[in-house]
Order: sequence, then C-alpha cells, then structure tokens
Amino acid sequence: MKFSYNWLKDIVGFKETPQKIAERLTLRSFEIESIEKAGSDWALDVKIPANRISDAANHLGLAQEIAVSLGKRIKLLVIKKTFAKEKFPKISFAIARPDLAPRYTAASIRIKNIGVSPKWMQERLATCGFRPLNAVVDVTNYVMLEMGEPMHAFDLGKVWGRRMSVREARKGERIETLDGTAHTLPDGAIIIEDAERIIDLAGIMGGENSAVSEETKEIFLQAAVFDPVRIYRACRALNFSSAASKIYSAGIDAARTEDALWRAIGLLKECGVLVSHGDFIDLYPKKETPKKILFRPEYANRLIGEVIKPDFYKKIFTALGFQVLAKKDRWVVEVPITRRDISIEEDLIEEAVRFYGYENIRALMPEGGLHVGRENEEYAFESAVRSYFSSHGYSELLLHEFASESDLKEFSIDPGRALELENPLNPETAYLHPRIAAKYAASAAANIRNFDSVKIFGIAKSFRKRREGVGIQAVDEHKDFIVAIADKDAKGEKGFYNLKGALDGFFDSLGIAEHWYDDSFAHAERKEERGIFHPHRAAEIRIDGEKIGVIGEIHPVILENIKSRARIAVAEIDFNALRKHADAEREFRPIPKYPAIIRDISLVVPSDARVDDVLQAIQDAGGENLSDVDLFDYFEDEKMRKEEKRSLAFHLVFQAEDRTLTDGEVEKSVTAIVKALEQNRWEVRK
Repeated sequence: MKFSYNWLKDIVGFKETPQKIAERLTLRSFEIESIEKAGSDWALDVKIPANRISDAANHLGLAQEIAVSLGKRIKLLVIKKTFAKEKFPKISFAIARPDLAPRYTAASIRIKNIGVSPKWMQERLATCGFRPLNAVVDVTNYVMLEMGEPMHAFDLGKVWGRRMSVREARKGERIETLDGTAHTLPDGAIIIEDAERIIDLAGIMGGENSAVSEETKEIFLQAAVFDPVRIYRACRALNFSSAASKIYSAGIDAARTEDALWRAIGLLKECGVLVSHGDFIDLYPKKETPKKILFRPEYANRLIGEVIKPDFYKKIFTALGFQVLAKKDRWVVEVPITRRDISIEEDLIEEAVRFYGYENIRALMPEGGLHVGRENEEYAFESAVRSYFSSHGYSELLLHEFASESDLKEFSIDPGRALELENPLNPETAYLHPRIAAKYAASAAANIRNFDSVKIFGIAKSFRKRREGVGIQAVDEHKDFIVAIADKDAKGEKGFYNLKGALDGFFDSLGIAEHWYDDSFAHAERKEERGIFHPHRAAEIRIDGEKIGVIGEIHPVILENIKSRARIAVAEIDFNALRKHADAEREFRPIPKYPAIIRDISLVVPSDARVDDVLQAIQDAGGENLSDVDLFDYFEDEKMRKEEKRSLAFHLVFQAEDRTLTDGEVEKSVTAIVKALEQNRWEVRK
C-alpha cells in the first residue's frame, strides 16, 4: 500500500528523510517495497502485514507506529460536528440480519456544484495511487486513506423509492460495478438494493446505476462495517477486489464510523460542495468491547531475555493507545478493537520488543544440557520414498486435502460420506477429501491434455467417516501414498502393468520381497469396495497377507466425467502400513552368480482374457528356474478387434542360483509353458 511521506510528516512532525523513515518501519515489521519521488512528495510503498491491515492500513495508523518509534506524539485529528442541517424526506433503510452489517452509519447530504477537489487533496490521493475524479469521490477515498474507514456515496436521485436494504445475494443475481464490470453474484455476497434493483456490492464496490455524477444534488453517504468473512468469500468467488474490500476483509473498528462520517462532511464543506446534511442513520445493535489481557513485566523479561524496566512497557503501551491498569507485577492492558492481531500476553510482549528493538537484544549462549536429536523415522521414510520416485522420472504433486461437492460426484463419491466443514472459505473447499487418490487422478487427467505421458506421485491425507457414527470421534484420518500414470499411447492394460512394474521395483528397493496382487478385489460386488477403479483392472496390494493398498485403472465412467484423454492407472497405498513392512527385517538376496537366459513368447488371446491369468499360467508352468516374467508388448489391430482378439508378448527370464542353465533345460521349461497356454485355448505364435 502506498503512503504519502508529506502526509505522514504532517501528522507526526518528524524531520527524518524518507529513507530513514523507511528504515525505522522495516525494523518494526513493516517492510518497505519501494520509495518513489512523486512531485514534491515521496510515495512509500509499505507491505502491511495481513494481521495489521485493520489498524495500520491508513495514514493515522502508520503515523502512530512512526511516532512511537521516534518517541513523539501524533497530531490528533480535530473533527468538527456542527454544520448546516435540514429535514430531508425520509429514507427507509433496513438490514436483513445484524451480522451482515454490525454497524451502519449514514446521512443524507445536499450538495452543489460538484467539481474537482482541492489541489492538496488531489496530490495526496495521486501519491497514494488513487486517480482524482470529483470532490465527492475524492473525499470518500481520502477518509479511507486517512482513517482506514471505507466510505461510499450513493446518488439519492437514482435510488428508487428512497428505500434501501442490506441483504445476502442470491446466486445468479447480477450487478454492474463502478468500473464497468458486470458480475454474476455468488450466494452469500452482501448487497444493498433499492425498491427495484441491486445498487451496491457492499464492502467491495458500488453499482454504476447509483453512481455520483456532475448532476447529483443529493447523496447518501455511508460509513459502515460489513461482515469480513462474507466480503472475503465474495472477492474470492468473483476473483475481484478493491482497496475497500481488502480493509473490510481484515475487519475494522465499528467505533470509528461516526467520526469518519463527520470527517467526510467536514471535507465536503472544505471543498465547497456541502449545502446541508440530514439526520444520521446509525444501526449499531451490538457494540464490540475492547479486549483486556493480563500482562506480567517479569514474565516478559524472562521471555525476551533482557532486563527491561516496567516504565518502558507502560510507556510503549500508552503510546500505542492501550489502556494500562498497573497493579504491582500483574497488569491489565485494554487493547483497542482495531488491534485484532493482539489477543494474548505474548502478543503484548512482541509489541514491546518491536519498539525496544530486536537489534538491541543480546545474543546469549544456550544454557543447560544439549542432547543429540533423534532421527524422525517417519520423515526419513518419506524422504526415501520421494527420492526413489523422483529419481525414476516421477513428479511430486502437493495437493490440498479439500474437495467440492462436484469433485466428489465426478468420482462417484457420496458427499454424505465425506466430512463437511462448518465454515469453508468457499464451495471448492467444502469437504475434507475421503479419497485423496481421486485428486491425483484428476490432476493426471488435466496434465495429459498437454503432455504425451504423465507420471506423478504424492503423500497426502484422506479423511473418512467411520461407519458407527458421525462427529469428530468418528473420523479416520489416513496418510496415503499415491502414484498415478497416464500415457496417450498406452493400449489395453499396459498402463496398469507399467505401474505394477514400478511398484515392484520400489518394493524391492525397500527390501520387501514377499508382496503380491490379489485381483479378487476387482470382482468385488460391492460398489464401495471397487470405488473409483475399473471393475476388471484392479487388485489389492498385499504384503505378508496384509492389505496395504490398491492398484488399478480408473473406471471408464469416471474418466469420461473428468474428460481424460488417456487411461489412468493409480496406486493408493496406506503410508503407515507400508512403512511398517519396510522397517521390518529385510531379506538379503545376493547378486546372482550365474547368468540369466531370456526367451520371448508371443500369443493371441481373446479380448476379455485377463493378463493376470496369462501371467499366472506362465509362472505355474515355468517351474523353479523361471525367475521373472514381464509383459513388454501389447498389440491390437482392426482385424483383431473385429475378431475380439489381442496379441501379448512376454520376456521370460530363466536363472538358477547354483549353476548356469543349459539350453535344453530352458527349452524344456518353454515347452511346458507353451503347452499350458495352449490348454487354455490361447494361440501361441511359433
């Protein structure tokens, strides 16, 4: 946010250069992004911390920070509250629910000769990045920059029926804002309407249909407080924000709306625009009270590591506008409502340290015994998993664990079985995902549109309701390891077996020798057991009899839902179960002393024949000398498709542990394999 150096100087009365002021602010947690000459002024572009927008995103707030750091006092704003008043025709005003606008202050004002604002005001606005428009708009912007209270002026001549009401928008309603942009509103956005139409997107930007112009004779000037959460959500949903919405989203002090309105009226008088004003509308049903926090100087010193006198703490808190009730070693500090960043004793201590100076705290050697930290085994295992797949050409994805209702329905997941957040930021994060593998599949589908192949992995959590009930005690939180691949050129079950081969190599690297794939899972009748997977191309992953995960192709219906241009194979593994088996005693297998002999075999099978069945037949017939079988080719031309057939080719690896196999021994095994395949009525190519 840009600040005027001259404006700050007028408030504080300092003599320091812009560079010195920037240095002081930086040392007290306000980073300066740039300092630029702006005519006779300087523009300081200050990065306001998110938790300080409510109090410091205005010139009076930042001036107070500068004044405290320099040991000075700011020049208090004198607000005049006596101007010409008259009786205006009544305006009907209502708020649908108090939480939409905790305080709404406004007044009808008669104006004349709307022209330009004074030169000094225009210069300050321009330095802060605002384009001067006319006296009324410039005054509302000026008060926001000065006091941190966003304001808006309606042309009362354009407000139909002299009726105004605040309510929540209904999805699909539309408004054209002052910048000429037409918006389709989401549910929950706060709007102001007259007797016929929406005239304001409250807290964000006014409507073009009620804008002040040169012909305006009467305005309705508002200084309000709107619900910050709804403002933030509306901005996110619309992908649209304004200077006012950023302040509203942080929350502002309801106590200053009346002063802001009087200040604006005074400035309109100074601009030669004001004729008179009417009675104030001030709806303030529930006043917010300042926080009272315990503070102990002795505890603060222990936490900081310095001996700081109690008088210093009291001086700083008082200078910041806090009320201090000091009783020996236990104080009560009352914090202004604008300081929403302060809620506990440690926050008060941090405030004192900022002005004591971090640079003034002495560096001390740690006391007490030092202990060698133990390795975090879970983190070390995560690193090993990441290292393996990254080195094998896979890209890691970091995905958040939230989902929308439409996300779940795309993967045939019942939203009723997912954990719904009570207060989500937006509809896209309404649920905790019960099956995070679905998000990786969706990501693979999105990426395959731009690449020929996709290989991704990640470690994330899934959240599932237990069957026995609902509520926080009935939640299962699973840490899952996900691998997904997609290839535009892959045909048939090639993607599935490529992923299976990748997992085999991974398990071998962990020393897990005894693992297998139980395809009875694929034939499970219950839909929830099959989940997101293809009914005939999925299997449970088992180690020592324990199911640790699932591997399979994504169901064709789901592929259509997510508009995937390729088949997607996904492995979903229970991370903790995998770690348990990897941590067990590993089986040592020496490097073979004797060479392997490789033979290839090709056969034609019916289209509905499962590759797993073919593999099993080969392994059963191959005998003890058959050490490995790999599918390396899959082929299906137009003629084969008409005949409902396909061609498969396998590498057969023969190897003995105690000798070099002879050609005769290998041929004997190959003959047995061919015979077994032909008994299944599969055609072996000679």
